[in-house]
Amino acid sequence: MIEDYDYKPEELSDTSGLKSTDSLSDNQLDYLNEVLPTRNYEALADRIDELTDAYPPKAIDANKDIAELIAPVREQIDSKFLESPNDAVQIEQISDAMCEIEDIRYEEWKELSFDQRVEALNELEHSIAEIEHRNPCPVYTEKLGEGHFGYYNDEDKCMVINSEYINSDSFKDHSEVLDTLIHEGRHAYQDYNLTEREVHLRQGEVENWRKNEYEFGYRDTETYGLEDYRMQPLEADAFAFAKDVLKQFNEKIA
Repeated sequence: MIEDYDYKPEELSDTSGLKSTDSLSDNQLDYLNEVLPTRNYEALADRIDELTDAYPPKAIDANKDIAELIAPVREQIDSKFLESPNDAVQIEQISDAMCEIEDIRYEEWKELSFDQRVEALNELEHSIAEIEHRNPCPVYTEKLGEGHFGYYNDEDKCMVINSEYINSDSFKDHSEVLDTLIHEGRHAYQDYNLTEREVHLRQGEVENWRKNEYEFGYRDTETYGLEDYRMQPLEADAFAFAKDVLKQFNEKIA
């Protein structure tokens, strides 16, 4: 357990709302250095969140001075507290991770049972979540009907994929399942940035996601049509991201 710090609240009050370009004061440095030797990095994240005073909190290494302070122990800190790689790196790393899971390759996939396929999808989702610096989502299945591939449930923090496509042995349906997993994983990443911790490097994109979700409202196909649905920031981003990942994956295994 960490002992109570010795500083009075008013000594830190002038430093609340710390921005990425702000330098740490001596009081702030002492406040963070007090917890660093304990290796309790969740407590460290709590103190950094207190100083930055944002909701949702920023990645704890978003401030340059804090990033330098924690650099020696960065590898020991849970990645969900840290800035995620840029999209190009994420795409590269996810396609690499896909190559390493043999069961999601079509030639292996078509020989698996339904349960084994679901297990392979959960394994891939765990790899993607680690790369994206977010919590992994359990992957569930459900009969959703033809043309409905899956969805992300932002209340339960899980994703659902149409069991009929998972059960299919066709190459096209196999590709749709992988595309859906990556697409819905991107929605989980968007949701993580909007509700738990902003780890995405491009704040303007996060702001567009926020406006889409909370200011202008999400546009579903039933009410607004397919074009409006696909053009809104949350969906345009997820479609493009999944397309780029699958393109690299297919090039690597060709």
